Amino acid sequence: MSQILKCSVNWCDSTSENCTENGEDVTFHTFPKCQNIRDTWIDACKNDDEDWKPSQDSVICSRHFTDDCFRQTKPRRMKFKSTPTLHLPKKIVWERSLRDQVMMDYLRALNDKRRLIKLLKEKLLMERRHDRRKT
Repeated sequence: MSQILKCSVNWCDSTSENCTENGEDVTFHTFPKCQNIRDTWIDACKNDDEDWKPSQDSVICSRHFTDDCFRQTKPRRMKFKSTPTLHLPKKIVWERSLRDQVMMDYLRALNDKRRLIKLLKEKLLMERRHDRRKT
């Protein structure tokens, strides 16, 4: 029994199992060894984990490549400098800026809390001094 391949592109549901069942002509391609091209493939995957690196078994399905990325052979083979360009998840720019905004709001709130605590401590200290003067 062979291993089921799963496309590494984020949100792509292509597997060797479901493509075979559907009778689709989808092929799966391992990540290139050339680091520059490999990095392009990694970027194309838009994996949620920024530190994600493909394993030896990681693949990208042919749905993400244009026809001119393949040699006209059977079985289908990838040309050397081919990079995935089709049906890729959009880089969610707002996600990072939203994350940054949430962090900034949190830091502002934390800073506001610290200022409030400092003010309350000062006020409490002044009240204690005032109470001591009364007695």
